[in-house]
Amino acid sequence: MMNIRKEKQKVNGHLSRAKRAGVAATLTLDQWFITLEHFNYRCAYCQRLPYEVLEHMVSITKGGGTTASNVVPACRSCNSMKDNRWEQKIFTGDPDEAFKRVQAYLDTLKADGDETPSYVSPPHQVARSKKASQPGPRLIIKELAESRNLNKSQLQMLSEVTLPMLDRYWHNTTRSVKLHALDRIAKALGVQVRDLFAVENGESEKAGVAS
Repeated sequence: MMNIRKEKQKVNGHLSRAKRAGVAATLTLDQWFITLEHFNYRCAYCQRLPYEVLEHMVSITKGGGTTASNVVPACRSCNSMKDNRWEQKIFTGDPDEAFKRVQAYLDTLKADGDETPSYVSPPHQVARSKKASQPGPRLIIKELAESRNLNKSQLQMLSEVTLPMLDRYWHNTTRSVKLHALDRIAKALGVQVRDLFAVENGESEKAGVAS
């Protein structure tokens, strides 16, 4: 069972380290949980052992920040073998494949702009916020998917939208959306893009869509 308090302390500790070193420190707890979920709470490198540490792909000592696109879960064995030696790639199994696989995931976060915090706030806080209580368009992707017996992972596979992006839309915790991503999600659900929104109090169906 995930110890949320422990994970929060872990993230905050690494954020403090990054700030002291003068490098980027933007990782949020939500972003860390999404990465843990992506790797099934196992080591991102060997994929065999349960994860034990938050590991920086590019170490803080070499200028890497504590950001969503630079941290992954790792077992102590892989973390110890890496030991700031990026170029040596000494991990269990095929080291080249391990690095390529992990880097490919992190690159999707960079493409989504996750070098800065990508969440407005956790879902339960958004629900209580003044802004969230105001009428207007609301994403109902989760409701549509569940009505079709699809969970988030299944929809992600069908739409080929990155998991971090889909998670924001799933929980309706984003200020703007990307049209190309909504188009893929809509096609996977068999609906039109406009059907992904619930409009309250007669507001128009326009949202902050970015191409």
